[in-house]
Amino acid sequence: MDDRDLRDRLRAADPASAFDALDTERISRMIERTTAAPEPPKRKARGWWVGGAGLAAAAALAVAIVVPLTRTPEPTRLTAPGGDAASAMCMAVTPELLAERDLAFQGTVSSIADGLVTLDVERVFKGDVAPRAVVVQQDAEFADFSGTVFETGATYLVSTVGSEVAACGQSGPMSSELLALYEAAYVG
Repeated sequence: MDDRDLRDRLRAADPASAFDALDTERISRMIERTTAAPEPPKRKARGWWVGGAGLAAAAALAVAIVVPLTRTPEPTRLTAPGGDAASAMCMAVTPELLAERDLAFQGTVSSIADGLVTLDVERVFKGDVAPRAVVVQQDAEFADFSGTVFETGATYLVSTVGSEVAACGQSGPMSSELLALYEAAYVG
């Protein structure tokens, strides 16, 4: 076996080979984020989280008041993936991996407001999912690594670990490739 054979074998085993190549600017940002010396946490960031939590609580309270008045089922509530995206390790997305998720559904984003994304659920693959799901919008910088930033009007396939949206390609914009994996995991 020579170097060329080894390169060919690595390309064939690459779980990301089906994805489009990243542009150089995005690669530069990712390299900078992963190789830069970690900065000590700033106290201001804590205030942001507290403010964000306050906003999330206010939004949840508003939904809790409005939902009973309209007598529609309580939406399924989900959180954005947590952890340090720069150090996240992703496994290849397979039907077997998706089958382990707690919830799985297809939905279209009907609105984004105050950091909350509302999806109208069109198809449930697994679990007890309400006709509407509310997800905390993910930070766009985190999504550069393994998550999803939702856009109004777009359709997504979403799977979860508990109430957290699964990252690393397990959730994302509707595509024939991802749909085929969901159908293999949950339908057939």
